[in-house]
Amino acid sequence: GDGRGCGPAALLDDGASPGASVRIDPGHYSWTFDDPLFRILLLRGIAWTARDSIDRFNELATIGVKLQD
Repeated sequence: GDGRGCGPAALLDDGASPGASVRIDPGHYSWTFDDPLFRILLLRGIAWTARDSIDRFNELATIGVKLQD
């Protein structure tokens, strides 16, 4: 952080081990999961840790979300 309580919103660690991890700070409220941008971060993090294409779950990001024309 920068001493003001602020830090990165997401961290990626592929480390030296076979595993990988993703930390995404938003998501403390149930309504956060209605935000398609948060969903993209979450779903791409899941795909990345699985060593798959980060675009694999893109179509899931807007299911049930009302988007403006």
